[in-house]
Amino acid sequence: MDQFQDILNQYLAGKQPNSSVYPQAMQNAANQTAAQNALQPYQSIMPQTSQSNSMMMQPIQPSNQPQSEMLYNDEYLNAILQKFVGQKVVVEFLIGTNTLLDRSGYLLEVGANYLILNELETDDLLVCDFYSVKFVRVYL
Repeated sequence: MDQFQDILNQYLAGKQPNSSVYPQAMQNAANQTAAQNALQPYQSIMPQTSQSNSMMMQPIQPSNQPQSEMLYNDEYLNAILQKFVGQKVVVEFLIGTNTLLDRSGYLLEVGANYLILNELETDDLLVCDFYSVKFVRVYL
């Protein structure tokens, strides 16, 4: 970085920088800037030494970003289903043009384009594509 600063000072003073140092210094500065820019979105999830292990996992998306309208507006199925997280449900999916397939379990999470079920029979997690969901039966 000192080489880059020297070249910048020479340029500002109207002198021609040393051509043998110039490309290497510029390359080093460009690499450093690119590395910093590449890490910028992930700064929130990088572990901090003073934090406990439970605090290390944080979402990549900054909390100041607006939440998708479909997750809080009751005109969307996503928002309606979020009210039933933790309830037993049966979800019917349209596969192809005429095949309905159902899956049952406890609704764990609803996202913008997915939902997660905890299957009753196997206790496995099933991540489902939201766009093929046609019917959802909620057991109260």
